[in-house]
Amino acid sequence: FVREVPEGTSAILFQTESYSKETVDKNLAFIKEQLKDIPTAIPSLYSQDPKEYDSWWAIRKGILPIVGGQRRKGTTVITEDVCFQIEDFTKGIEMLTELFHKYDFVDGGVIFGHALSGNVHFNITPDFSDPKDTKNFGDLVKEMSERVSGFGGSLKAEHGTGRMVAPFVEMEWGKKAYEINRRIKAIFDPERILNPDVMITDDPDVYKKNLKAQCVIDDAFT
Repeated sequence: FVREVPEGTSAILFQTESYSKETVDKNLAFIKEQLKDIPTAIPSLYSQDPKEYDSWWAIRKGILPIVGGQRRKGTTVITEDVCFQIEDFTKGIEMLTELFHKYDFVDGGVIFGHALSGNVHFNITPDFSDPKDTKNFGDLVKEMSERVSGFGGSLKAEHGTGRMVAPFVEMEWGKKAYEINRRIKAIFDPERILNPDVMITDDPDVYKKNLKAQCVIDDAFT
């Protein structure tokens, strides 16, 4: 059924479970009732057959390795995550999709995550040996950080903050909270030798530095 899904379509995988089949049946009936009037690209699928629903989970869990395996030679898989309030979740997905198109990361770009938590993972595959890709990567990160913060969202959900978004943490937390954390770090790490620039940084461009291009392996060795 995957081949029948139109481009630009989003998919949501629901799971309900219980030790009681009666409870599962009740939950399933409730889900069907809630979704019955929502238009879908293809008919909604439901199953209590482990073989069938395991195949759906295999698709979900296979997104990252599929992207990694099919990316262009010389590109790097960048995996990041952000978080939105549930009422902004759809707008957040639309915003990330817009940025993929704006900065030319549709090829190799994919969005997935945990909808109930407002948690969005996304992958892009820039080629850091290409100046255009490198610039687009930096521009995407900057605009994404600004717009996620504008939603009142979080620049990180499950992943660590890291240098990719460290310059934008103050934008998310606010100046007062950021300064408190800066002072705490200065007490325990006055020489700034513990994970420098990973969360607290004075370098506004650290997210664009030390980007490593991939070595391309000759086809004869693959």
